[in-house]
Parts: sequence; C-alpha cells; structure tokens
Amino acid sequence: PSISKGLRKGTYTWQSKRGKISLYRTRKKWYCLNAFPVKMLLKVVETDMKKRIASYAALCILLILFSSCRRDTKIKYIEDPSWSKVQIKSALVIGISDFVPILSFRNEKNELVGYDIDIFTELCRRLGIRPVFYPIDWTQKEMLLNTGVIDCIASGFSLTEDRKQHYRMSTPYLQNAKIVVTLARSTRYQKLADLRDRKIAFEAGTEGDKALLNTDVLRDHVITQQYNSIGNLYTALNNEICDAIVLDLIYSCNTLDKTTQYRIINEAIATEYYTFAFRKTDGSLVAKIESVLTEMNKDNTIPELSRKWFGSDLSILNVGL
Repeated sequence: PSISKGLRKGTYTWQSKRGKISLYRTRKKWYCLNAFPVKMLLKVVETDMKKRIASYAALCILLILFSSCRRDTKIKYIEDPSWSKVQIKSALVIGISDFVPILSFRNEKNELVGYDIDIFTELCRRLGIRPVFYPIDWTQKEMLLNTGVIDCIASGFSLTEDRKQHYRMSTPYLQNAKIVVTLARSTRYQKLADLRDRKIAFEAGTEGDKALLNTDVLRDHVITQQYNSIGNLYTALNNEICDAIVLDLIYSCNTLDKTTQYRIINEAIATEYYTFAFRKTDGSLVAKIESVLTEMNKDNTIPELSRKWFGSDLSILNVGL
C-alpha cells in the first residue's frame, strides 16, 4: 500500500529477489502479467478442476451403488418397539394367577413360587431385566394386557384357535389334560355319562365350559357353573353346590394325590397346550423371549425345573407344534 500511493493506472516493472515481475495497476488492484505467476495460476485452476471432477465422479458412483442396493436388497425394520419398551423400563410385568398349584402359587411364607415363576425369574436374569409378578383377576387378563398394565400372561394359559385371534403366543412349553373331579363319597359318578344333566363347575377364563360342551356324552346335557378361582371351585364341590368340577391335570395332580377326598373321572374331556400370551402386536418381545426359552431348554435349565416341580421332564419346547 505504501508503494502504491501516488501511482497511476498502468503497467509497472518490479525487481524482486526472484526476478523481474511485470504488474498492471487499476484503481484498486494490482495484476501480475509475467509468465511464471500466470502458469502457477493456471496450474492451481487445473488442479482444482481435477479435484472437482473427481468429487463429482465419486458422488455419481455412490448414487449408482445406492440405487442398486435399493433394488436388490430388502431393508428390514423392527416391526414394533415392544422389546425396546421392556428394555427401557428394565422390567417385564408378568400377569399371573397366584392360586395355581405347581405353576404359580404362594408358599407358607406368602412368597410367589412355582414352575412359571422359576422360568421367568431365570429368563429375566439372562435378559438383564427384573421380573415383576402381577397377580390378576383371570377374567380381566386381556384388558390388563392390552392397556399395558402387564406385558404377558403366564400361569397355564391354554393355546386355542380362538385365542390366536386375540393374542400373540409363544411356543407351547407344557401339555395338559382337562379332567373332571368329583367327591370320593359320591360313588354314583364313575364315568362322564353319569354326570349328564348334573352341575359341573369350571374356572372363568380357562376354556373349561367349552371343553364340557364339546364332549359328546355331555353336550346339551350339562348345567355349568362359573367361579373365579380354583379355590372357589373346591369350596363349591366340598359344599355340594355342584356335582363335579373341571380342573387342569398338570397342576392339580399333586393336590389330588395328597388326599382321598376326591375322585378323578378316568376320561379326559380335552387335551391342551400351555403357552405364554402377549399383545398381538408384540412381535419383537415374543421373539426375544422365545430365543431365551430355547437357550434355557438347550442348556437343560427348563428340563431341570420341570423335574423339580413335576418329578419328571414334561417340557415340550423341543417339540414342533
């Protein structure tokens, strides 16, 4: 700036240590006219253009690859956030009945124990979450599940075609039979035909009424009564309010073996499979639960739990159904 002061527009020559430089001055700027700076300028422009062309070429290649991937590859997304929600709260809320012998019941210390309790306790430990066992009114199970109060249902949930329409269910883990039980002193009841036109009670929400009505010898010839717990069934039978009750063999056998007060009619009215039930939309949660159940079955955890509670391995997780 100090040199430029007072100089008019025009061409000037400047002698520097690197040689002679020819400059042209306008009102505000100087321009270099000799060959060396101009060549350097052209080289810079040429290099910059090469970089730009290379960048554009790379961008085109990426666009082509991306388009190819979209045509040939199906990108899979998680279908629902059910497992993520359980992870976030770090707990799985399991709806149970706390009066189901062997599967889920209260011991003399009022602690929840049983086969299903042990399965979910170990399952949740492996998933790094805590199990929350939530005793429910069995008749309200679907409402509690769909409103998010509970995440799944255990305690001997029977797999039926009708329930498949309302729930997403895990692979069955136990097989059961529905039986009819009478008082031992009622000697006139020896077979199902003897109970025609008699009062037979069942627990609400257990499909016991459907099993009775689907039995040929009793169809249209049975009076059904409904109670909301197994305890109330035994009470009704003991007080002769009903003539017989419908029970699930798998968790009634221990109770019945310990007393001579009752007699089992030697004809099962239905066989069924037990499963764990979830909301219809909870695909990712069910997949996660099933993967751990499979792992527990392979490493002999579930067979060992079965032997602990039933005296033998009754688990059927390895059977294709």
